Amino acid sequence: MPPQSFDIIVLGTGPAAGQVAARSAEAGRSVAMIEPHGVGGNCALRGCNPKKVLVHAAALQDAVQRNQSRLIDVEAGRIPWPRLIDFTREFVQPVSPRALSKFTSKGIHVLEETARFLGPTTIAAGDHRLQAPAIVVATGAEPAPLTFPGAELVTSSDDFLTVPQLPPRVLFLGGGYISFEFAHVAARAGARVTIVHRGERPLKSFEPDLVDRLVAHTRSIGIAVELDTEPKGLHRDSDGALLLTARRGRKAEPNQTVPYQTVPYQTVSYQADLIVHGAGRTPALRDLDLEAAGVESEAEGITVTDALRSVSNPHVFAAGDCAATGQPKLTPVADEQGAAIARTLIDGRDSRPHYGPVPRVVFTVPPLAAIGLTEHEAASRGLSFEVRTDDSTTWTTNRKVNAGVAGYKILVEKGTGRILGAHLLGPDADETINLFALAMRFDLTADNLQSTQYAYPTFSADIRKMLSH
Repeated sequence: MPPQSFDIIVLGTGPAAGQVAARSAEAGRSVAMIEPHGVGGNCALRGCNPKKVLVHAAALQDAVQRNQSRLIDVEAGRIPWPRLIDFTREFVQPVSPRALSKFTSKGIHVLEETARFLGPTTIAAGDHRLQAPAIVVATGAEPAPLTFPGAELVTSSDDFLTVPQLPPRVLFLGGGYISFEFAHVAARAGARVTIVHRGERPLKSFEPDLVDRLVAHTRSIGIAVELDTEPKGLHRDSDGALLLTARRGRKAEPNQTVPYQTVPYQTVSYQADLIVHGAGRTPALRDLDLEAAGVESEAEGITVTDALRSVSNPHVFAAGDCAATGQPKLTPVADEQGAAIARTLIDGRDSRPHYGPVPRVVFTVPPLAAIGLTEHEAASRGLSFEVRTDDSTTWTTNRKVNAGVAGYKILVEKGTGRILGAHLLGPDADETINLFALAMRFDLTADNLQSTQYAYPTFSADIRKMLSH
């Protein structure tokens, strides 16, 4: 039987895939989407959105603990983990049916199957064969492989969202977003929590000064943060507990940003009841058989042109977490890349994404937020700028909620007043950062932001104080 023909085949149903499929279908193109893991994508089903349910619970518990006997009397103040997981499931449950209904209402043919390439323009999906002159790969990311012995005993971050009962001891591998966010949740839920990170500095894309303060705050709430510690093996001991063996230390090596010192190596071990993989994600491409389509890829994803077209197969495009673009692997970036591919396919000429500064947030309690350049990045580019920074823990807005930590660093270009970077730590940082995103998108200056009248008293109103000379 010959393959079923479409104008466009989209692999995936997340933000980038949804942009391509919906826009193309609305423009009259015939579109098929193929998704093996639930229609809606990782962010909506296993990532950003359900994670925020857990973070909200942690923030509520944190607020009660900080204000107990001062502003509120609550006897328990505990997170009922099984009920929290039940609510998270309820939150996620409507996502796939709604997404499927949205796509099919536009005439999009959706197959819930595993896809693989058969040739440059042909796809197999279960028992189906499909063909199209344009194929868009937007399959997202999956946990990066762990290579130490016993790694099969590690739980994925996806599965952490559905753990029915939180055990007493939880260890997170890696020092990125996932580990810090879930560690704050687990600790607020009563677990004894450890983060094990192989490098000297966690959360590398964020301003080091504020990361140091977040790490100190993380430790102050009882989370052990173990740096320069590389996992070497994992097994179950005679009591059934997980035992992680690791090597701690580092050797001296030149580094332009951090003066390294030699720390003698030593073997250390950690006992835990649950070990969660937060040590990075990798493009979800391994099952696609890219070689059959002549599609070149690299560690970051499919190698693409500025218009997101495969450099080795002009029929194939890639977007989101599985495209090697050098851009942050964030939902707003995936949205824009999907929109750009849709423009290319509809208009018949290559369209590049309109990249601008994109906020990034670590949803700890409190959150760490950033946009634009770090101080080191701005200096390395030879830019002339002022640094406006302070510990804002004692400011009125933070004292009124009894915040444990707050601070900021804003980089302002000399001469132009442009915001080069904004870095915030503290309550509502995840919302306040969006005002800096707006300013950077439309070239508003520090004076523009500082002279704006904000509702008062609010966290956003603190921008005026942050930017005062």
